[in-house]
Amino acid sequence: MQILVEIVSCDVQPSEAHLESDPNKTFDVYCTCKQSSQKIHKTNHIRKTTEPIWTILTKSLFLLRTTSEKLKAGNNGSGGLTFEVLHDAGLLALGQQSSYFSFGSVVVPYEQIMSQIVSGNSERLEFQLTPSDFSNDYGITPSLYLRFCHATKEDEEFMNSLNCHFSMRKPNFCMVKSLKLARSDKSISHTSMKKDSDNIEMFLVKPYPDPNNVTTTK
Repeated sequence: MQILVEIVSCDVQPSEAHLESDPNKTFDVYCTCKQSSQKIHKTNHIRKTTEPIWTILTKSLFLLRTTSEKLKAGNNGSGGLTFEVLHDAGLLALGQQSSYFSFGSVVVPYEQIMSQIVSGNSERLEFQLTPSDFSNDYGITPSLYLRFCHATKEDEEFMNSLNCHFSMRKPNFCMVKSLKLARSDKSISHTSMKKDSDNIEMFLVKPYPDPNNVTTTK
């Protein structure tokens, strides 16, 4: 079984009461995914934001190779995957490790993942996270948007090329093929574009922009 998982975005906006005293409060946000107790994916950090949107180049996508038995295991019988959204507070002091604070987590059960895959509906799903003490301190009601779909052969080829991109970090290292996520009304196509002056490979993502976030996704 191969599942294409997309960590789309999240909302960690502090409450209005907190923003009155600290109107410019932002966080450095990233998301992790675990299967049982094993971490299987981590996005890049999106800095100075309360509404991060992850993209291909910030590791929004990952390919999960698993079996029904493994996906059913753990999480007190519900199986599935555990997603956690965190804030990287940076170094506490010179020579010390970074400090991380969790906004909260959610378990997406096996049945819900399989239901979306079987239906062929790859629309994003909204999940309310169980808030941590850190979120409660800021009056945050954290939410996370995810998408699951069956991974096709083309998806697998695309992800292999993309992983090559991240691991090699060299120009002209691989050709990235197009990726199409099946959707009921339209498809999403990720196509390799030419590199810019810094040898960063550019991707065209359709459809675009997000009508709910035109400013940040145009």
